[in-house]
Amino acid sequence: MTTYYHFRRSHRNPGDVINPSMRSILDLYQHGPNSNPWRLATELALEERRLVLAPNAVSRIESNFVFMAEQDALTQVFRMTGCKHLFEVEFVDPDAPTFTADFDLVSKLLTSDNALFLPKVKAIAEPYWKGVVVGTPELLTTSPLRVLRTARTFA
Repeated sequence: MTTYYHFRRSHRNPGDVINPSMRSILDLYQHGPNSNPWRLATELALEERRLVLAPNAVSRIESNFVFMAEQDALTQVFRMTGCKHLFEVEFVDPDAPTFTADFDLVSKLLTSDNALFLPKVKAIAEPYWKGVVVGTPELLTTSPLRVLRTARTFA
Protein backbone atom coordinates (compact mmCIF):
# COMPACT_ATOMS: atom_id res chain seq x y z
CA MET A 1 0.00 0.00 0.00
CA THR A 2 1.43 3.36 -1.06
CA THR A 3 0.81 6.28 1.25
CA TYR A 4 0.87 10.01 0.55
CA TYR A 5 0.51 13.29 2.44
CA HIS A 6 -2.37 15.73 2.09
CA PHE A 7 -3.08 19.10 3.75
CA ARG A 8 -6.57 20.13 4.91
CA ARG A 9 -8.02 23.06 6.82
CA SER A 10 -10.34 20.89 8.86
CA HIS A 11 -9.64 17.80 10.93
CA ARG A 12 -10.41 14.35 9.57
CA ASN A 13 -10.43 11.02 11.39
CA PRO A 14 -8.75 7.79 10.31
CA GLY A 15 -11.01 6.08 7.79
CA ASP A 16 -12.60 9.31 6.56
CA VAL A 17 -12.73 9.71 2.79
CA ILE A 18 -11.77 13.00 1.12
CA ASN A 19 -13.32 13.40 -2.31
CA PRO A 20 -11.55 15.39 -5.02
CA SER A 21 -12.16 18.88 -3.75
CA MET A 22 -10.66 21.76 -5.74
CA ARG A 23 -13.98 22.31 -7.58
CA SER A 24 -15.86 22.68 -4.30
CA ILE A 25 -13.22 25.10 -2.99
CA LEU A 26 -13.50 27.23 -6.12
CA ASP A 27 -17.29 27.05 -6.13
CA LEU A 28 -17.37 28.37 -2.55
CA TYR A 29 -15.13 31.33 -3.32
CA GLN A 30 -16.65 34.56 -1.98
CA HIS A 31 -15.67 37.87 -3.48
CA GLY A 32 -15.16 40.37 -0.72
CA PRO A 33 -12.70 42.66 1.02
CA ASN A 34 -11.01 39.77 2.87
CA SER A 35 -10.71 37.36 -0.05
CA ASN A 36 -7.89 36.74 -2.49
CA PRO A 37 -9.13 36.37 -6.08
CA TRP A 38 -5.67 35.39 -7.36
CA ARG A 39 -6.06 31.78 -6.23
CA LEU A 40 -9.28 31.48 -8.22
CA ALA A 41 -7.80 33.25 -11.26
CA THR A 42 -4.65 31.12 -11.11
CA GLU A 43 -6.49 27.80 -10.98
CA LEU A 44 -8.84 28.78 -13.82
CA ALA A 45 -5.94 30.02 -15.96
CA LEU A 46 -3.97 26.81 -15.30
CA GLU A 47 -7.01 24.77 -16.27
CA GLU A 48 -7.35 26.72 -19.52
CA ARG A 49 -3.70 25.97 -20.32
CA ARG A 50 -4.15 22.27 -19.44
CA LEU A 51 -6.90 22.01 -22.03
CA VAL A 52 -4.48 23.34 -24.65
CA LEU A 53 -1.20 21.72 -23.57
CA ALA A 54 -2.23 18.41 -21.98
CA PRO A 55 -5.96 17.74 -22.47
CA ASN A 56 -5.61 14.14 -21.24
CA ALA A 57 -3.84 15.10 -18.01
CA VAL A 58 -5.71 15.07 -14.72
CA SER A 59 -7.42 18.42 -14.12
CA ARG A 60 -6.28 20.26 -10.99
CA ILE A 61 -9.88 21.37 -10.53
CA GLU A 62 -11.26 17.82 -10.57
CA SER A 63 -8.60 16.25 -8.36
CA ASN A 64 -6.95 15.95 -4.99
CA PHE A 65 -3.27 16.67 -4.75
CA VAL A 66 -0.85 14.90 -2.48
CA PHE A 67 2.81 14.99 -1.66
CA MET A 68 4.63 11.71 -2.11
CA ALA A 69 6.78 12.09 1.01
CA GLU A 70 6.12 13.65 4.39
CA GLN A 71 9.33 15.69 4.12
CA ASP A 72 8.13 17.18 0.82
CA ALA A 73 4.90 18.24 2.49
CA LEU A 74 6.74 19.72 5.46
CA THR A 75 8.96 21.84 3.20
CA GLN A 76 5.78 23.38 1.74
CA VAL A 77 3.76 23.94 4.92
CA PHE A 78 4.45 27.70 4.86
CA ARG A 79 2.72 27.87 1.45
CA MET A 80 -0.37 25.99 2.64
CA THR A 81 -2.17 29.05 3.99
CA GLY A 82 -4.91 28.11 6.39
CA CYS A 83 -4.20 24.36 6.25
CA LYS A 84 -3.82 23.20 9.83
CA HIS A 85 -3.63 19.45 9.35
CA LEU A 86 -1.33 17.15 7.43
CA PHE A 87 -2.74 13.67 6.92
CA GLU A 88 -1.17 10.45 5.79
CA VAL A 89 -3.57 9.10 3.17
CA GLU A 90 -3.99 6.34 0.63
CA PHE A 91 -5.93 6.28 -2.62
CA VAL A 92 -9.38 4.72 -2.41
CA ASP A 93 -8.97 3.82 -6.09
CA PRO A 94 -5.29 2.99 -6.75
CA ASP A 95 -6.04 2.71 -10.49
CA ALA A 96 -7.45 6.24 -10.78
CA PRO A 97 -5.67 8.56 -13.21
CA THR A 98 -2.76 10.57 -11.81
CA PHE A 99 -0.43 13.30 -12.98
CA THR A 100 2.88 14.33 -11.42
CA ALA A 101 3.92 17.97 -11.60
CA ASP A 102 6.10 20.52 -9.81
CA PHE A 103 4.34 22.13 -6.84
CA ASP A 104 6.91 24.94 -6.80
CA LEU A 105 5.69 26.12 -10.22
CA VAL A 106 2.16 26.66 -8.91
CA SER A 107 3.63 28.45 -5.89
CA LYS A 108 5.42 30.85 -8.26
CA LEU A 109 2.05 31.70 -9.77
CA LEU A 110 0.72 32.66 -6.36
CA THR A 111 3.70 34.91 -5.64
CA SER A 112 3.07 38.58 -6.28
CA ASP A 113 5.92 39.98 -8.38
CA ASN A 114 4.26 42.61 -10.60
CA ALA A 115 4.66 40.37 -13.68
CA LEU A 116 1.93 40.36 -16.31
CA PHE A 117 -0.45 37.68 -15.05
CA LEU A 118 -1.45 35.73 -18.19
CA PRO A 119 2.03 35.65 -19.75
CA LYS A 120 3.36 34.40 -16.40
CA VAL A 121 0.71 31.65 -16.29
CA LYS A 122 1.52 30.60 -19.86
CA ALA A 123 5.25 30.45 -19.17
CA ILE A 124 4.84 28.39 -15.99
CA ALA A 125 2.01 26.20 -17.28
CA GLU A 126 4.09 24.73 -20.07
CA PRO A 127 6.67 22.94 -17.89
CA TYR A 128 3.97 22.20 -15.29
CA TRP A 129 1.72 20.39 -17.78
CA LYS A 130 4.70 18.63 -19.38
CA GLY A 131 5.36 17.09 -15.97
CA VAL A 132 8.78 18.67 -15.60
CA VAL A 133 9.64 18.35 -11.91
CA VAL A 134 12.64 20.30 -10.66
CA GLY A 135 11.29 21.24 -7.23
CA THR A 136 8.78 19.55 -4.94
CA PRO A 137 6.70 16.92 -6.74
CA GLU A 138 2.94 16.94 -6.32
CA LEU A 139 0.71 14.14 -7.48
CA LEU A 140 -2.75 14.97 -8.79
CA THR A 141 -5.29 12.15 -8.57
CA THR A 142 -8.95 11.71 -9.34
CA SER A 143 -9.13 9.12 -6.57
CA PRO A 144 -10.77 9.97 -3.30
CA LEU A 145 -8.30 9.78 -0.41
CA ARG A 146 -8.68 7.66 2.72
CA VAL A 147 -7.20 9.15 5.88
CA LEU A 148 -4.83 6.77 7.64
CA ARG A 149 -3.64 9.08 10.40
CA THR A 150 -2.96 12.69 11.32
CA ALA A 151 0.73 13.17 10.56
CA ARG A 152 0.97 16.72 11.96
CA THR A 153 -1.21 19.52 13.25
CA PHE A 154 -0.08 23.13 12.99
CA ALA A 155 -1.22 26.11 15.04
